[in-house]
Amino acid sequence: MLRGPEQDVHTWRHIELGQSGSPIYFNRRKDLALLLDGELFYQDELRSKLQKEEMSAADLILEAYEKWGEKFLQHLEGDFSLALLDKRNSKLLLARDRVGKKPLYWAEVGAIFFLVQN
Repeated sequence: MLRGPEQDVHTWRHIELGQSGSPIYFNRRKDLALLLDGELFYQDELRSKLQKEEMSAADLILEAYEKWGEKFLQHLEGDFSLALLDKRNSKLLLARDRVGKKPLYWAEVGAIFFLVQN
C-alpha cells in the first residue's frame, strides 16, 4: 500500500485501510470503517427506512449495515464502490453498485491484500 504524509491509514490487526483522497468514515463506536467512492441515490427514502435525520451518504451506509447486516446492499441505489471493515465480526466487505459504474479492483499477493477504487 502506498501512502504519503497527507494520507490516513487505519490499522486493525493485520489489516490496513489507507486512502489518498476520500476520507475513512467510522461509526460512533469506531468498530466499522468505510471507504466510499461515489454517491447514493434516493437518500431521503433510505433515511426514512432507517428513521434517521440528516446524514451523509457514508453515515447512511454505516447505519444500514448496522441495521440489516450484509443485506444492507439490497437497500442501496447509486453509483458507488465501497470497502467496509467490520471489526466486531472480523470481516472486510467489498461492494459496488449493481450496474458496476464505479470500478473496484483488488488483488491478493501473498499475505498482502490490495484494494483500489477510482
